[in-house]
Amino acid sequence: MPSEVRKLRQLEEDNARLLRLVADLLPGQQDASGGDPKKALKPAQLRATVELLRTGIQVSIRRASQTLPGPRSTLYYQSRKPEQAPLRDRIKEIPSFRSSPLERAMAS
Repeated sequence: MPSEVRKLRQLEEDNARLLRLVADLLPGQQDASGGDPKKALKPAQLRATVELLRTGIQVSIRRASQTLPGPRSTLYYQSRKPEQAPLRDRIKEIPSFRSSPLERAMAS
């Protein structure tokens, strides 16, 4: 009986090891759900965390970025896109001028 339990455990361990090997060979299959795992920190969160470390502990950007996952170049990124606040405001205004089909039916 104990030998059968040992054999069963050994088979389960071998099966788990083979599944890990197959998952490593298939691209994008490392996560249990079948996709790549999410990033630990998004770029904006990474910048905020590094800034907190710089001011709180008083370390350099290089030293702070070594403690966190992600490239250091992310900390220096600045968008070149023009600000689109007026466009966003206009998009938010448009629904207030239009009524839904339900509202039109109730009004008539």
